[in-house]
Amino acid sequence: MFASLVFFLIIFNEVSSYSYYGPTRKTIYGLIRGKVTTRVPGLKVEEYLGVPYALPPIGQLRFKRPQKPFRWHPRVLKTTTVPPACPTINLAYIQWHKPGFTNLNEDCLYMNIYKPMTRQPKLPVLLFIHGGSNSDGMGAMVDGDILAANGQIIVVTFNFRVSVLGFYANERLGIKGNNGLMDQVLAMKWVQRNIKYFGGDPSRVTIYGHSSGASDVGAHLISPLTKGLYRNAIMHSGSPLAFWFMSKCVRSGNTLIIPKQCRRGTSLVFNETVKAEIIKLTRGSSITDFFSSIRFGQDVFESVIDGDIITDSPDKLYTCGRFHINSVLFITARDEGLQANPPEIEDYYANKTIDDIIYESYHLFPERLVQFDEDIRRSYKEWTQGSFLNYSHYLQMNADKVFFTPMMKTADRIAEKMKKVFILSFQYISENKPGPDWTGVQHGWDLFYTFGVPTIGHSNIAYTPRDASVSKDTMKLISEYVRKGYTSTESLKLEIYRPACKSYNKLDYVNGKTIVTNELNFRTPRIDFCYCTPQNSPIRNTVYGNISGKISIRVPNVEVEEYLGVPYASPPISHLRFKRPREPKPWKPIILETSELSPACPQYSMDYIQFHKPEFVKTAEDCLYMNIYVPRVDTALLPVLLFIHGGSNIVGMGAMLDGDILAAHEEIIVITLNYRLNVLGFYAAPENGIKGNNALMDQMLAMQWVQRNIKFFNGDPSKVTIYGHSAGAGNAGLHMLSDLTKGLFRNAIIHSGSAIANWMLSSCIKTSRMSVVPNNCQPGTSQITEDQQEDIKDLLNGDSIDKYLPKLGRQAVVVDGKFITGSPEKMFTCGKFHAGSVLLIMARDEGYPLDMSTYDETKKWLDIKYIIQYAALNLFPDRPGFQDSIKQELEKWKKLNISSYPQALQMLADIDMFVPMVKLADIISQWMNKVYTLSFEYISQNITGPDWIGVQHGWDLFYVFGIPTVGHPMFSYTPRDANVSKTTMNIICEFVKRGHWKLDNMELEIYNPDTKSYNKLDYVNGQTVVTQEVNYKQPRIDFWYKYLFPFNFTC
Repeated sequence: MFASLVFFLIIFNEVSSYSYYGPTRKTIYGLIRGKVTTRVPGLKVEEYLGVPYALPPIGQLRFKRPQKPFRWHPRVLKTTTVPPACPTINLAYIQWHKPGFTNLNEDCLYMNIYKPMTRQPKLPVLLFIHGGSNSDGMGAMVDGDILAANGQIIVVTFNFRVSVLGFYANERLGIKGNNGLMDQVLAMKWVQRNIKYFGGDPSRVTIYGHSSGASDVGAHLISPLTKGLYRNAIMHSGSPLAFWFMSKCVRSGNTLIIPKQCRRGTSLVFNETVKAEIIKLTRGSSITDFFSSIRFGQDVFESVIDGDIITDSPDKLYTCGRFHINSVLFITARDEGLQANPPEIEDYYANKTIDDIIYESYHLFPERLVQFDEDIRRSYKEWTQGSFLNYSHYLQMNADKVFFTPMMKTADRIAEKMKKVFILSFQYISENKPGPDWTGVQHGWDLFYTFGVPTIGHSNIAYTPRDASVSKDTMKLISEYVRKGYTSTESLKLEIYRPACKSYNKLDYVNGKTIVTNELNFRTPRIDFCYCTPQNSPIRNTVYGNISGKISIRVPNVEVEEYLGVPYASPPISHLRFKRPREPKPWKPIILETSELSPACPQYSMDYIQFHKPEFVKTAEDCLYMNIYVPRVDTALLPVLLFIHGGSNIVGMGAMLDGDILAAHEEIIVITLNYRLNVLGFYAAPENGIKGNNALMDQMLAMQWVQRNIKFFNGDPSKVTIYGHSAGAGNAGLHMLSDLTKGLFRNAIIHSGSAIANWMLSSCIKTSRMSVVPNNCQPGTSQITEDQQEDIKDLLNGDSIDKYLPKLGRQAVVVDGKFITGSPEKMFTCGKFHAGSVLLIMARDEGYPLDMSTYDETKKWLDIKYIIQYAALNLFPDRPGFQDSIKQELEKWKKLNISSYPQALQMLADIDMFVPMVKLADIISQWMNKVYTLSFEYISQNITGPDWIGVQHGWDLFYVFGIPTVGHPMFSYTPRDANVSKTTMNIICEFVKRGHWKLDNMELEIYNPDTKSYNKLDYVNGQTVVTQEVNYKQPRIDFWYKYLFPFNFTC
């Protein structure tokens, strides 16, 4: 008696009144009266059908965001009949589920609530989003009472606007688009505010979408508008990364090229009739007239980036981990064949061939049609021979591209950031399966099992008792997941997804019971094939074959395609060691994966690389690779920066600094590359067939690669700027002299280095400093010791390079007669160079070391006496008065207080960097106008090192590549540093684009050799500024000219 009283009180508190007329529930808008059903023996369910969650979207609200409903209190709203579905062109999809249903109306924003009559408080809630390509369907296609009763959860289904009224977007007409998704958001908010009145727990809401509804769920996971409106999610046979979900104007891993007609936040509509009919709709014409005026298929409108619910490409947002979810379950039907009524399946698909699938897929891969055709035919042959399934191969391929692949890719992306990701494959096939013998589990058929339809029957399918048993277990699994975000019931336990082995949970009927087993390699090898085409990676063509890269997003709202480790030459190994580089061999028909950095070329120490790229350790002689960074922007034919790294031509690699930040900030393509170093790159011995300068030839081959292939990356081969730093700057200067590189680039940037610096060239090359070369010089031959000659013999015989690198020393550039045909200083003096515009960049101090943590005052190169003696012995042996002269000058400079920088470091910087760079500017400005010099003089607030520290050699390069905007383990960059970096990137990229730079009232002024003018970059009064100065590094430049460049060549 007491227990009955308690039960009565519980029911009384939940239900305002329960009478002959049905149960009544409270909402914040007023009371609603429903009905009670008992289709599950012994279990009653309250049903509230047609509960308004929004105002009717009619009249002036057509095409507008949904509005909350008006209150209907004090009247009691009757909610006992299924509401009308939203207007659609075709009722077939609805009627397959709900035979005989015909009620369509624009006043359609209603939900259906199924609440089990139970003593349990705070029931978990399943909010179901129906499928139908977002162009048809309705919430009540499957009733929720069976699932609610069996699972003891509250089930909510609802309608949302579909087709043109739900998803058409046109900013010019004030139609934001995605109104169907906004309807769903309002329904979620309604649940949060009202479900407690139905005994539901608003903190335990699971959103569950099927087909396009699953894609909608995926959109909610990345939307800022839905945070806190649900806890877990189920995506059943659909994905937000599927090609069919988002507008073709939204970039993704699949969409490399977007149509020219695209406008932001606007649906892409090509058919003029459809456009005209939409205009009529905006003026109040009948939606029925609209659907009668267009063809089936023209009623599908995709989601757009509207800035409200979808703020960016879903592919990008998932890649960056910008989703909010506690647990997610992916469900797939075994076969996911395109849905059709059973009697129609065989007739419809009997004559479908491989040609049909290719034809129907062409729009997905417009930039790689030939490659796709070849790949899919080859794979189709393998799959047919392998007989992976008895299922129609046409349907298999459609299912792969439409459902399986984008779902697995979404799972992969989410699993990178969180653990609670589960995949369930529904593989049970009914004894009475409809259709031909090969019919498996069609798209949508498993949904009937989720909602318990086999337990009560359906007019379109003859279910068996075994089907009913499987359905009950499926409902048990779903309900447990809704309650907990995982399942632990014996035989129905879901294992967490493991992306590396493509693990999944398989539901089937074995030995008289439903079981869930954990399996591996989901849909392989088909998934692997599809990953190589539409969804995983951007793919570009080259003349050698296709390459696949990856997407990075380190600059807000700008995606960059990265292709890392692209071979531009054959591996220079075995018989090609010491030889000129050769073109790479084609790798067609495979798609070459280029998503990881290649090894650096062999070098005696990794310190230089690891200062830039900590923990990088890979080296190999097979190292001739480039890295290409392509911003995903609408601009056609982007200019190109080809970067040649520094490191004295003995250490370093192209990817020491990533190019994605620079590429994204200023919309240029950035390319970095490796080239052979030290003895393998520069040793010359013509008598042994070693011509020398192979590293320069490597660089030239990379330039030729760019000319032949950059058009495939949306690059302009006529706007290539070569940019070298340190030794790379010297190399860039030599390319300006070589006949072999004419036409391979347009402009040049020479940063902290010079082709006429003493350290760049062999001592056998005549300069104005040394008009007489040593007696032992032989044309085009490196100067080495006898011990080194023996080591090189061993290398020629195939010995490993590693043990010889420390012993062989640095090999300099020679006149090889091919790449370099004469003295570089003389060739520049005589105007034998080619460049449209030249920018020379210097760091303020150009001191050493790069890594100040290695700074040691006891080092010899900080002792001015040692530096003077070294210069006298090695640079000016025929100038006996040099030591006295430099000592006198140093005293003068000290009295003038020119700089607090150590004199030894100043002297090294003058000799190695400043003087040869200014001299080069002097020489080339005699032959061309567009010569600019820029001194980077900004010093960070968080500078490390002694008090005198300024801008060390190479520190400014970090600003060029945007590193202060993203951070680096070696430096503690500040917001001010980031500001300076952005301006520096702008200068560089404008020069790449135009051969000049101008911003507001600032611009680079042309170099004047008479006044030694220069442009100075610094941070003044809260902003980065570029000012014009004169007398660069005077009086030091004038002094050093007397010793380093005492006379000019005669042409």
